[in-house]
Amino acid sequence: MLGGIFVKVAFVFALLSVAGYIRHHIKATDRSLLLGRLFFHGTVVMVAASAATLLYLILTHQFQYSYVWSYSSRALSTPLLISTFYAGQEGSFLLWALFTAVIGIFLLRHSSRVGYEAQVMSVFMGIELILLVMLLVKNPFLYVWESFAEVGPGFVPADGRGLNPLLQNYWMVIHPQVLFSGFAAMAVPYSYAMAALLKRDYDYWYKPAMPWIAFGVFVLGLGIMMGGYWAYETLGWGGYWAWDPVENSSLVPWLFAVALVHTILSQRRSGAFARTNLVLGMLCFILVVYSTFLTRSGVLGDTSVHSFGEPGMAAYWLLIGMLIITIGAPIVLFVRRWKEIPRRPAKHSIYSREFALFLGASTLVFIAVFVIVGTSSPIITEVLYGKKSAVDISYYATTIVPLGIILGLLMGLGQLLWWTRSDRSALLRTLLIPAGVALLSVPVMLYAGSRDPLLVLFVFGASFALVVNLMAGWTIVKGNPKMAGGAVAHIGMAVMFLGFVSSSRFGGTETVSLPLGTPTHALGYTLTYMGQRPTEDGKFRFDVRVEKEGHAITLSPIMFNSEYMQNVMRNPDIANLKDRDFYLAPLGLEESGAAASGASREMLVAEASVKPLINLVWAGLIILVVGVAVTIVRRAGDVKVRGIRSGVLRSGSSDDPDAEFVHEGATDVRRDPEQEESRAGEKKEESR
Repeated sequence: MLGGIFVKVAFVFALLSVAGYIRHHIKATDRSLLLGRLFFHGTVVMVAASAATLLYLILTHQFQYSYVWSYSSRALSTPLLISTFYAGQEGSFLLWALFTAVIGIFLLRHSSRVGYEAQVMSVFMGIELILLVMLLVKNPFLYVWESFAEVGPGFVPADGRGLNPLLQNYWMVIHPQVLFSGFAAMAVPYSYAMAALLKRDYDYWYKPAMPWIAFGVFVLGLGIMMGGYWAYETLGWGGYWAWDPVENSSLVPWLFAVALVHTILSQRRSGAFARTNLVLGMLCFILVVYSTFLTRSGVLGDTSVHSFGEPGMAAYWLLIGMLIITIGAPIVLFVRRWKEIPRRPAKHSIYSREFALFLGASTLVFIAVFVIVGTSSPIITEVLYGKKSAVDISYYATTIVPLGIILGLLMGLGQLLWWTRSDRSALLRTLLIPAGVALLSVPVMLYAGSRDPLLVLFVFGASFALVVNLMAGWTIVKGNPKMAGGAVAHIGMAVMFLGFVSSSRFGGTETVSLPLGTPTHALGYTLTYMGQRPTEDGKFRFDVRVEKEGHAITLSPIMFNSEYMQNVMRNPDIANLKDRDFYLAPLGLEESGAAASGASREMLVAEASVKPLINLVWAGLIILVVGVAVTIVRRAGDVKVRGIRSGVLRSGSSDDPDAEFVHEGATDVRRDPEQEESRAGEKKEESR
């Protein structure tokens, strides 16, 4: 099939591109650079052609292809039909390869301007090459008779098997694409960190990498947010994060990337953390690969609702090989370069912003490590005890809440500290107002009925971070708005933390039986089941009138029999009120008997929940991504200005960094142009 040919040609082109760039790294010539670029663009064209071919086969219902038959059907709407492109392993790998190729277009130009093209693109195209190898094994262009021995050659099914009902949601059209964009973006800091080791340039790489790191944080964070809301409004259990292994596997690389952003700020200022930042830059993508292994190798078994089925032995060993290569290559380079990587002693006091950044990054890493351990528990328990089992959800609350308290306090304290050293008496004075306002949260929590000291401290830490960053953010916006990204992101985190507590600890849940037409009281509301009605797609809506204090709204949760799942499927309905959500998830339909007449009538059994201030979670996430977006714009602008000033726009073909740009601040941190450009804004910020 033509699509399979495109994949094979893309593989050859990617291999030749890697070879050209490696040759240019060893001995810089115009020919080797031209070959690397030429075959890179050829790879992009071939990957795009294979993706377009698969999309065409899906939209035209070519059910003779096994992948098309397995995930699509004639009954699906066009948006859902398009989403079947990445519903299975083969298509999602193709989507990943496509987004990697697209990001590569911009990365090539960017890395060329800063003299890193050969090194960055050789690593980046190596990643694309691995994805293409996976596509050669997990081929989405096989015919049904090649996949199923019982089917004769030339057989064309009349219809496809269809899409999992849980995936038939508008979020399926958006969420996976955003998430895979984040996975592809995380390959950029990995490539830049590897390039730094190849070039022996440890004091500059993070500057051009910083906008990409922020972009990865932005996109992957957005994908995680979308996934949480999708679970909340679709699955019916009333929550947005179940600590499922695959959910956690997206969260972990995001946490490492956020930690990297903070340690880079310290390296820009003092030159410290050179080794740490190289390791964190590589781990951002290594953990994406590890999450892929968890999701697609079948090692999770039945412990995750998201994991794909068994991929086959060839794909299983390829996934292991992918993990070994992405871990092994940086280890080899790191060991060879270890002694020459500069290790500068810390010149800041414990009362400094650098130290607060270090503690904040360490806290994020510790959270990520605890999540990794919990996520990997099926593998760990199988090795130790011969049986796969997931940790109880209480494990995450026990380990992460104390670290969340520290993180909240540091998000506030870091904004009050000066670089290098702060005066302790002045620091105490600046702490009075935000700490005093945050202390008001303690009686509020006690009045609300909370007696858990850790929870009270968690809310205090979040409140402290919120107050400090509101004050700091306002000061920064008045002085230099482009520097407000960090404060805005911290405000979002603090708001989100408060939403976590309010929605999970101060709501209520009750299972209710609702006889037809009979008002029932639950959670301070009056619920009346009004009856059921069919929908156009063969499902049934169950209308429930919800009343309180003269206000009424009708919720219509859904239940239907799914031939695909061979089970009853349930979808909740949600009333989004000003200060809370009222959440109604159907459980079943029963018959209630009337003792006097012997008659029976229909009764809906449902789970009703109240989620106070849950909108703080979504608002906080939105504010967070806005703050990261501001950081992306600022850091991208920094690289552009520096590139023009240094004259790096002329070719980017030399591997000598001094021939392409001036390392302003690479060895003399006192002349870092970042500091010079932002000094005026920082003075205004610190003047408070």
